[in-house]
Amino acid sequence: MQYLQFANMANPELIKALTASVFEVSRAELESPIRTNRLAIPRAVAMQIIRKNTRLSLPKIGKIFGNRDHSSVRSAVQKADKYCNQDETVLIARHAIQQNFEYLMQRKSA
Repeated sequence: MQYLQFANMANPELIKALTASVFEVSRAELESPIRTNRLAIPRAVAMQIIRKNTRLSLPKIGKIFGNRDHSSVRSAVQKADKYCNQDETVLIARHAIQQNFEYLMQRKSA
């Protein structure tokens, strides 16, 4: 699998790396203050997947993404579902990130 290079990262960093790879953006761009859809959509998806798969609080997730406020994280997590409902490619990308994350986590624990 092409994502094995990310297997030794901490969970949030792993999710950011997978998201960046799937959406073809850099991890630095995910953390940047730029709010274009090209970056806002993958950032929202990454935040949602981190929220779902870790015990990190909204403020801690915000810190991972360039010191964003907890309300920005909450809004992004909610918008991720909207983006998925509006665009099937975003839904497929989110599913691919989640599946790759679960696969890599299983490999870590094996």
